[in-house]
Amino acid sequence: FYIDHVRWTVSGGGGSTTNLLLSEDFSGSSFDSLPSGVWTVENYGSGNIWVLDTSDQRAEVKYSSSSQTEDTYLVSPVIDCSGCTSVELKFWEQFRGGYSTYWSYGYVLGSTDGGATWNAYSNCLHAYPPDAPDTTEPAHEVTLDMSWAAGHSNVRIAWRYYGKYDWWWHVDDVEVTGSCGP
Repeated sequence: FYIDHVRWTVSGGGGSTTNLLLSEDFSGSSFDSLPSGVWTVENYGSGNIWVLDTSDQRAEVKYSSSSQTEDTYLVSPVIDCSGCTSVELKFWEQFRGGYSTYWSYGYVLGSTDGGATWNAYSNCLHAYPPDAPDTTEPAHEVTLDMSWAAGHSNVRIAWRYYGKYDWWWHVDDVEVTGSCGP
């Protein structure tokens, strides 16, 4: 027995409260059966795509072959941030890059139109150009300001892995919170 996620919200005086808008620990059996809603995968490359690692309960993408390029998006369900004045994204990740003469990049993208268009609201989180040293980053929590999403009802987030034969990216315990009115 263990407790995975706990969030306390204290409110009073008619002010805004912190609301949990999305929570996902990837403990389901497929992206379309997760408790938080349907997650999708978009693929624009010729290599591997995001998959649900059911043994470790996380989302991951791994390299394929040296002749293929991975360009794949892990896309969240729609998140309603319309009543919020500020929004924040937290997730755990681990990234490995820097294999020989190959390369990989990791981005977090955002959309306010349900995924019709994507914008890079944060810098590239991971950049391993050709001849970068082989590096396995320790697993760590990432916190990103999503103020661009406040006031929008059709928000989606995407983790984009773009690489060529260069290791992997793991994502887990995704949480979106918002300061929202009464």
